[in-house]
Amino acid sequence: MYRSSYAEVTGIPVALLGAGMYGALLPLIAARRLWPGAPPAIGVWTFALALGGTLYSAYLSYLEVSVIEAICIWCVVSAALVTAILLLSVRELRAASGSAGATGPSD
Repeated sequence: MYRSSYAEVTGIPVALLGAGMYGALLPLIAARRLWPGAPPAIGVWTFALALGGTLYSAYLSYLEVSVIEAICIWCVVSAALVTAILLLSVRELRAASGSAGATGPSD
């Protein structure tokens, strides 16, 4: 099995870091869907985690293509998934900020 020096960060496998990110995103996304009165901070944390994951995935994708010269299909799928989560979280934040400005009927 081929093992790159980029497979770990300070001794922690990158796959474990990714699993931790998804493990943190899952309850945040579930709370936004199942809890109508969820605090806005949940959306912000979802965005922040997804942004970090997307940026790190972009870095790893660069390494795959330019340095390692090998493509990991699991990495590509993860990058696409976390990017989709990021885009959806941006859309939700925009919708929440638009509705937050509405304080009542405009008579």
